[in-house]
Amino acid sequence: MIKKYSLKSLGLKLITGVLTCLIFLSGLMSLEAVDAAQTVDISKQVKLKWIVIGLGDQADKKLVESSINKYLKDKINAVLDITTFSWGEFDQRMNIYIAAGEQYDINFTSSWTTNYRKMSEMNVYKDLTGMLDKYAPKTKALLGDKILKSAGVNGRIYALPVYNYNIVNSYGILLNKKLVEKYKIDTAKITKLQDMEPYLKKIKASESGIAGFYPFDSYLSGTIINTLNYDRLLYNSPAAVKRDGKSTAVVNLYETGDAKALFTMMNKWYKAGYIPKSAEATQNYYDNNKSKIFAMYSSITPTKSEEFLNSYSIDMVPVILNKPSITTESVSGAMHAISAMCKNPERALMLLELVNTDPKLSNLINYGVEEIHYKKTGTNSISQTSRGMEKYNPGSPWVFGNQTITYPLPGYTSKAVAILKDNVKNAVASPLAGFTFDSQPVAAEITKTYSITDKYINDLCIGKVNPTENLNKMNTELKKGGVQKIFTEMQLQVDRFVKNGR
Repeated sequence: MIKKYSLKSLGLKLITGVLTCLIFLSGLMSLEAVDAAQTVDISKQVKLKWIVIGLGDQADKKLVESSINKYLKDKINAVLDITTFSWGEFDQRMNIYIAAGEQYDINFTSSWTTNYRKMSEMNVYKDLTGMLDKYAPKTKALLGDKILKSAGVNGRIYALPVYNYNIVNSYGILLNKKLVEKYKIDTAKITKLQDMEPYLKKIKASESGIAGFYPFDSYLSGTIINTLNYDRLLYNSPAAVKRDGKSTAVVNLYETGDAKALFTMMNKWYKAGYIPKSAEATQNYYDNNKSKIFAMYSSITPTKSEEFLNSYSIDMVPVILNKPSITTESVSGAMHAISAMCKNPERALMLLELVNTDPKLSNLINYGVEEIHYKKTGTNSISQTSRGMEKYNPGSPWVFGNQTITYPLPGYTSKAVAILKDNVKNAVASPLAGFTFDSQPVAAEITKTYSITDKYINDLCIGKVNPTENLNKMNTELKKGGVQKIFTEMQLQVDRFVKNGR
């Protein structure tokens, strides 16, 4: 009997086979030592292809690249081609590029697209550890030990995190500014969630039609659970360690007294009417009620209030409820890696060094050519021209490099730079910074875990259900679903990570 294959299955087999060969070859390449010459020879011009994620190639791409390359001529003598794959197709196209052996030099990578840890372990990316001091010393100093350690894979650096406003994890709440001013609320006195109770009581009594509290963010991707002092080692999983502690013991977050106290408070607020009876964890509910919410959960970045105002036309005051932290998750949201097949890795790393340290180049890449795509409105501020808005508007400064040297657009404050630097300086590093869990050995149990927690978590966050009773039910189901197997496997990997000093 002849076995039939679909075109899709044949394609997957071909990609897998080619990728295996490339992994072998790139593994050999990674053994080559970098020439530690005293002076970098840039006499020979090289071409560099940089693949990023975004809105696709812009209409004025060639015009902007022409200006970029004139500037790069004397800097590193390189001709740069920036290719942008759109958000929806980036992962698929990048994987095909890699599998097919297409020539490129640098690519955007992260924990959520083109899994940088998996690719690093497969030697798809160049090991940059021994190259940073020579070819990117300022970028290394900018990122610092805490961030680089969190970005490491088996103690080595394969990708440079983007120094953007999301590189530190901060969680808290957003308060409606009009109501804050109306009731003269001193937000400096709000240091924990419980401090909100007298204000919620006042809003409930005085503001008809206003929802006191909403325990989810505007994208419905995060919940009030994130304000607890735990670093979850798998997205939305109960497996966690204390975020700013020394212990690396994996615990069930939903069995901790902290979680029970949080859900008990949400239940109290729900019964008191601070959380509306109609509240739902749906985008439709949020979109229809966002202007009527006094306080809501949110991750907090240095530009959060401006982002909210520009996106929703609602002025909100951010209040941080936990100490800023640097975790594997926070540093892996945006990164750039150099292909192991790159013919000029030194020059590619020199380019990333410039992107992170040279304001002229950074703003050329982000906003285009001055006077054509944007105009200066101050020493460090700009406004985009109509041509810039239409023909060169990548719209993602957080993707490319050091966000602190890009000009803030109208509506964004320059204070964000100082806030970010302060957050990075004072952030605590997770005791498992740099650790990533390999979920493959317990994939089936993880799937069961998600299906169980999905039944309970939203109602617990809203406060609709008895916290003690429903936490007990959920944890009992989790144990039957094999959650202990997940904890055991995770602890083995954590212990191995700690033992190896990584």
